[in-house]
Amino acid sequence: MWKAWLSRLSKVFQGFKDFCLFDVVKRVWQTGNPEHPPVFQYKDKSKIGWLDSYVIKLPSGEIVVVYNDVTDRKQAEEEKNSRMKKKSVKTI
Repeated sequence: MWKAWLSRLSKVFQGFKDFCLFDVVKRVWQTGNPEHPPVFQYKDKSKIGWLDSYVIKLPSGEIVVVYNDVTDRKQAEEEKNSRMKKKSVKTI
């Protein structure tokens, strides 16, 4: 069942095996304990963005990954931090 599920998920997120959520999903599948990992950046050939995810295992055994695309928020934070760094360099 794990291989069939992984195959379907990898079709949607081509780089799934290469980023941190892979281990979280596998752990939730094995333990049944839900997890909320830190926000992470996802990249593959066709997608790039920041995701805030929740992973749960249903009583049926199915795994659900719910994610919120927080790319706009992360980009705004990065722009703000960049402006603050420039400002602090000018004042020194």
